Amino acid sequence: MTSVETLLTAAEFADLPDCPGVTMELVRGRVVTMPRPKPIHGQVAARLAMRLGLFVEDARLGLVTVESGYLVERAPDTVRGPDVAFISYARLGSETFGADFVPMAPDLAVEVISPSETAADMENKVAEYFAAGGRRVWLVWPERREITVRRPDGTATTHAAAATLTSDDAAFDVPGFALPLATVFG
Repeated sequence: MTSVETLLTAAEFADLPDCPGVTMELVRGRVVTMPRPKPIHGQVAARLAMRLGLFVEDARLGLVTVESGYLVERAPDTVRGPDVAFISYARLGSETFGADFVPMAPDLAVEVISPSETAADMENKVAEYFAAGGRRVWLVWPERREITVRRPDGTATTHAAAATLTSDDAAFDVPGFALPLATVFG
């Protein structure tokens, strides 16, 4: 007897009930669960979302989200939920989201690295974001107090807590963004 695995679409994934205590992503049609992150993870993500959000709102560049679903691959579908993300109005095409997952990668995806995540997992996410049109990915290492800025051309720059990230690091089309990493890591 042979069993056939049924892969979910993004729409079917969206209809699943919430599971307390876990976060879920859809990876090539398969549901992947992860434990809820530790408080330091949430604290760093909240600080990043606040600082990115204030700049984006003041400059009217787009929208900043936290743990929202972005459909980055189709057939089979992959829905990623970056810890923090920025998507420009230029790419989004409007000033609001619909009820569905965002049908593209964000301009900036921020992944706060948890101990349970492997290097291979992170490389897959980075590749998916860029293949779907993402412009920057930040890999945030709370314990090391570092952020690695990845670009679609394959270059990467790692910044320590004494550094300041700029508009170019965040894929903002206007100058003026300055994020001292000391304010992120406390």
